[in-house]
Amino acid sequence: MNKTGIEYLDYTWNITHGCSKESPGCKNCWAERMARRLAAMGSPGYDPDDPFRVTYHEDRLRQPLKLRKHSRIGVSFMGDLFHPLVAVETIRRIFQIIFMTEHTFFILTKRPARMAKVLGMVFEDHTLEEADNVWFGVSAENQEQADRRIPALLELPVPNRWVSVEPMLGPVDIHQYMVCESCLDPLVCWCGDPRIKWVVCGCESGPGARPMSLDWAQSLAGQCGRANTPFMFKQMMQGGKKVSAPKLNGKQYMEMPV
Repeated sequence: MNKTGIEYLDYTWNITHGCSKESPGCKNCWAERMARRLAAMGSPGYDPDDPFRVTYHEDRLRQPLKLRKHSRIGVSFMGDLFHPLVAVETIRRIFQIIFMTEHTFFILTKRPARMAKVLGMVFEDHTLEEADNVWFGVSAENQEQADRRIPALLELPVPNRWVSVEPMLGPVDIHQYMVCESCLDPLVCWCGDPRIKWVVCGCESGPGARPMSLDWAQSLAGQCGRANTPFMFKQMMQGGKKVSAPKLNGKQYMEMPV
């Protein structure tokens, strides 16, 4: 279990790590760079010949149980928990640990169809509906991936859904997915219970980072405002440097739902 600089987490729990390219957002994967660095340092569990190979770390399974203070924990942020090479039984064991604690867990995937399939195999009908300490999310780096992944996320019978638009590679309009079913016709969600309960946005950083427009982020902030969805504008490149919690029209957006 590692303390993290990710603004909305206290720890990352990389019970699995490793992945394979799935969409344009994967091109400059920070986790792949980190895995190579860890392998070069001789860290256990990172194959020097294939450091980003999908790997389950059995020795890390019970780590969340050792935390006494309530914490926000990112699950497998150095990979994808629902990658096809992560076994169903492995995912079952991970969720058994999650449900044994009162911590808040954040899961992010680029494979929502497999997430839905596996969770349907692992849990009975009402278990997911009561999983209020888990936030199930998808990455949506552009409009194509938003339209592909978010509808699959909305099919999950879970209380907490979120979307990460990071790295933001183009304008993204997801307002139609955020507002609740009873508010689909109006432009504004009046009931205060959006289907997507949190959106995080940020630029790409590191070697080869692709540019992002502030206009894209401003549009997304407006969509979240109309849907009563908390919005976090996490980072932006300004003057060749990464700036955390940058302002949009003079306002910082670092909202969190929990």
